[in-house]
Amino acid sequence: MNFDTIVAVATPVGMGGIGIVRLSGSDSLSISSKFVNIKKNLESHRAYYVKINDNDDVLDNALFIYFKSPNSFTGEEVVEFHCHGNPYILNKVVDISIKYGARLAQAGEFTKRAFLNGKIDLTQAEAVYDLIHSKTSVSLKNANNQIQGKLSSKIKKVRDNLIKTLSHIEAIIDFPDEIDDEPLSNFIPVIKEAEELVIKLINTAEAGKIYREGIKIAIVGKPNAGKSSLLNSLLRFDRAIVTDIEGTTRDTLEEYINIQGIPIQIIDTAGLRNTEDFIEKIGIEKSLESIEQAQLVLLVTDGSQKLQEDELLILDKLQKEKEFILVVNKIDLTDNLNLYTKEIKNVCFVSAKYNRGIEKLESNIFEIILEGKTDSSLDININARHKEILYRANENLEKALVTIEKKLPIDFLAIDIKSVIISMGEIIGENVTEEVITEIFANFCVGK
Repeated sequence: MNFDTIVAVATPVGMGGIGIVRLSGSDSLSISSKFVNIKKNLESHRAYYVKINDNDDVLDNALFIYFKSPNSFTGEEVVEFHCHGNPYILNKVVDISIKYGARLAQAGEFTKRAFLNGKIDLTQAEAVYDLIHSKTSVSLKNANNQIQGKLSSKIKKVRDNLIKTLSHIEAIIDFPDEIDDEPLSNFIPVIKEAEELVIKLINTAEAGKIYREGIKIAIVGKPNAGKSSLLNSLLRFDRAIVTDIEGTTRDTLEEYINIQGIPIQIIDTAGLRNTEDFIEKIGIEKSLESIEQAQLVLLVTDGSQKLQEDELLILDKLQKEKEFILVVNKIDLTDNLNLYTKEIKNVCFVSAKYNRGIEKLESNIFEIILEGKTDSSLDININARHKEILYRANENLEKALVTIEKKLPIDFLAIDIKSVIISMGEIIGENVTEEVITEIFANFCVGK
């Protein structure tokens, strides 16, 4: 990698109280000195009040912070200008820096340099992206856990044990006259330890995706079942119009909610019924599309009435094709609720009008979404890249156990264990291709 000096705006686009321009590289200080009067013998990690000069004019009064290598985020000489948050000022500082020898940073290049300079490993670098894009407190906590090295420390511990085991096996192979042979079964514990961790981590991948990306939930049912009222109750404010007139919702309404740390796109759909109204028909078609796209469906029924034939058809379709909850609404109007519990796995009774049963419904949603997908002992969730690598690692761990079971030559065991070590190294960045590194950091914003 070309470690020339890079520059970029490190704060979001738009007006603000403060905007930050960051430089990283060995020439950061000398470039800055061309347009800022810098004191001699600067102290690292200290803010200085400076005037930024644009030729003979003062561009801005700002704070100037110098981070001496290697005690900076990137491990290089780093300079930050904390200016007034005017995009013109910030871009001008970037232009002036480029004029005096810097170049514009690529997407994620500051974090990439932190990785390449050994300040963080690859899992921690990926967690920086997750931290920036966290949508809930849980996804934020998961990202922070990974930045602190909880995932990499677990991987490194098991990987180090495998490296020691491989070294011992290779010594047996290379020096048979000096080192006594030993039963292959002696190597089972370290392989089982690795396998246990790998399987646990693989099982967190789906939960990790859910916490990062969220899911879609569609609210469906007949007109006047209380779908819009339920949406308003879940949102904790009146988003949808609620009336006694059937067919009020002609189009889908989409909003976002947070249920116990899971970001959810919730869609209120037009009531499902036979109608000659052209616009309402289009809305019903969109409702059916929403059902197909949703990971979970809330089928809302009027608890004060018996299930009608078209509701039974929808219920039958959902039981065959979708994860769903039957939400029996208007429980304030009836005591006859047993009718709805027969042969239906997930039923929740609510009064959307009076916000009764809503918290129980949210708990049911959370449990269904994450059922069998979390492991409280890990407190981390892996991403798709980790999952693909760990699948390969697990295959080689299984091969290693087969090698031991069938008492194959110890050379085979060495090959299997080495493959696992390489895979685990890919996760933390010990051995990873340039293409993978480029792909990971391409998703970052410029300036991070």
